[in-house]
Amino acid sequence: MEDIYTEDNCPFEMDRATVVCEGNDAAIIACGEMVKPAVDAAKLLEKEGISVSVVDMYCVKPLDKKTIIQAAEHAKLVVTAEEHSVIGGLGSAVCDALCKSYPAPVCKIGMQDTFGESGSAAALVEKYKLDGKGIYEQVKDFLK
Repeated sequence: MEDIYTEDNCPFEMDRATVVCEGNDAAIIACGEMVKPAVDAAKLLEKEGISVSVVDMYCVKPLDKKTIIQAAEHAKLVVTAEEHSVIGGLGSAVCDALCKSYPAPVCKIGMQDTFGESGSAAALVEKYKLDGKGIYEQVKDFLK
């Protein structure tokens, strides 16, 4: 996975998410290996005039609810991206935070409620649309 941070640009504040880029059509909240594909998707969407924020939620517990709410306030749609089941992970935590303080539409990108499969990591990421192109396609569909 390519780095999205450089030696001279590596913001980190304990228990706080990092806003990697800002937009107002959608906010993608990602963690771990999904941050880079989320940034790639945002770049593809930007080419079509769709402005997307990307939030690196590198600390899921404790969850940075303030940044989640701020992202939702400035977007038409909140999208979560994680490389595992959408049940009980980042998407569920984001939904819990928003339903209490700022109800907003949320679309969870990740492994839907299905049995896992074997294969190369690259093939499975592509199949389940967890790469930049797949996230781009799903966000476009969600915004329709």
